[in-house]
Amino acid sequence: MSVLNGKRALVCGSSQGIGFACAQEIAKLGAEVTLFARNESSLKEAVGKLNTDAGQTHGFICADFTDAPSVRDAAASFVEKTGPIHILVNNTGGPAAGPLADCDDANPHLQRERRGTTSHRGGRRHAVRDRQTRNSGAGR
Repeated sequence: MSVLNGKRALVCGSSQGIGFACAQEIAKLGAEVTLFARNESSLKEAVGKLNTDAGQTHGFICADFTDAPSVRDAAASFVEKTGPIHILVNNTGGPAAGPLADCDDANPHLQRERRGTTSHRGGRRHAVRDRQTRNSGAGR
């Protein structure tokens, strides 16, 4: 018997990258995994790659995390159909890699108002810029 037999996992941002790696490991442990991301063709491909050695059936939900109402509705519908979620991996894609000081506020991945982290992000970015200025020799 697998460690997570009979458990249902919802893995957000799971069509690729870290989210998909988490989904793969959870499936290996025997849980039924539901992938949650915005690209339906990627989700279909990814769900077919999940381990089913414990006899579990995997699925997916397609919604864009920048559209909070659609995510809420899709998740509510999922829970209504399947029952409770036992494992949640709360992961989403992010902005392209690069220095925090160079990030663009117009990028939807950086608009975290819905998650309440806007002030923290802005504070970190300004702190990084301040540190770069101090380390460059300016103001000495």
